[in-house]
Amino acid sequence: MALSGSGKRHISPQLYAETCGQARRPLRHPGGGHSGRLHPVSAPGRRRLPPQIPGGKRLEPSATCRPRKGQQDKHPLLGEWTSYSLLAHTAIREAEVAINHILGVEDRMNYDCVPGVVYTNPEVAGVGKTEEELIKSGLSYRVSKLPMAYSGRFVAENEQGNGLCKLIQDEEGKIIGCHMLGNPASELIVIAGIAIQRGYTVEEFQKTVFPHPTVGEIYHEIMF
Repeated sequence: MALSGSGKRHISPQLYAETCGQARRPLRHPGGGHSGRLHPVSAPGRRRLPPQIPGGKRLEPSATCRPRKGQQDKHPLLGEWTSYSLLAHTAIREAEVAINHILGVEDRMNYDCVPGVVYTNPEVAGVGKTEEELIKSGLSYRVSKLPMAYSGRFVAENEQGNGLCKLIQDEEGKIIGCHMLGNPASELIVIAGIAIQRGYTVEEFQKTVFPHPTVGEIYHEIMF
């Protein structure tokens, strides 16, 4: 593992190949030989380096091979093979879809409702489309923003702190994205993910009843 000038850690292809899929074997060093014991490896920002996928197709490190809707490929892809999201919760859902396909159960993967979280203090979380994506695609959208302090529970639990909730909807009022700053964003972002997965419009989402007082009431506040 090397440390770049920017301070980021990088894992060498040799070390990656030795550790992935061989967790029960002694770690072999790039220079030869091995330590005789397992080494934990930290690899933030890692990328996959699969030499070959089932069927004999070889992929370049920059290539992408995303699963089709319904995982209809002969060999369903999941996790790092998709080049889409290297998150554990993404791979879990991909595996469920792949297994359902094998069993003949109708199912499909929806990446628009996969949340991402930055576990800092305060937390940052997001799901669905971003403004940058929509601008690049030339799609029309509307944004609603509201300080997290509109929730009394948030103020009580985050003294002298604030945050932001941003809800993105398309021209028809359908919720297509949500991004939050403030605790507990990692827990609240799931609510927006469900709304995106179900295709809720703001009008439909407004009918959801949130208990009072909760931080989750910020959704109710931002929609009115």
